[in-house]
Amino acid sequence: MANNSKSKESIVHTAMELFREKGYSSVTVRDICASSGVPSSSFYTVFSGKDDILVHVLKGQKDSFEDTMLELLAANSSLEKLWVLYKKYLDLGEALGAELVAAMFKLELDGKFSLISSVNDYVKKYSSWFVRFIEEGQRNGDILNPGAPAQLMQMGVRLSYFVLFEWCADKGSYSLRERAFKEMEDFYNIRQPLRGIYKKI
Repeated sequence: MANNSKSKESIVHTAMELFREKGYSSVTVRDICASSGVPSSSFYTVFSGKDDILVHVLKGQKDSFEDTMLELLAANSSLEKLWVLYKKYLDLGEALGAELVAAMFKLELDGKFSLISSVNDYVKKYSSWFVRFIEEGQRNGDILNPGAPAQLMQMGVRLSYFVLFEWCADKGSYSLRERAFKEMEDFYNIRQPLRGIYKKI
């Protein structure tokens, strides 16, 4: 069992390095086995193919509650705290890169993995905070969109999901974070002097 676990870790580590170095579509199971030193027979006891590795990695992406709390405590306003929550989601996209995120979207279309469910799980975890920070932002005049906070939260998440998809289609040719926050500033109608505050987070 320990050997299987070690082989699995070696396969995942090697595969992710190869995906970033050569591109997801160019890497084969044979490449992964050759680079990791794991026989193909052992590979297929833990994974059904390279898509399965990506699903494994994505399912293993856990939000660190402690890290989020520390970032929220460091934020100076409700708007900054709202941006911290969005940033956590966007950071994963940038860390994986456009090609891997595009492969993730393909897995979703093929019914092998649900990115939407993963995003919704994250939103559910922090939904009361999203709503609270939007309400506070509206009260103090930082957020000028008068919509219901719960609806704004859901629409904002969908907007960032669309920006992520568009970023993949453009092969990551621009900063995902920059584009997403600019779109959200327009959507939430952030007071002009506070635009660009996300750069401090």
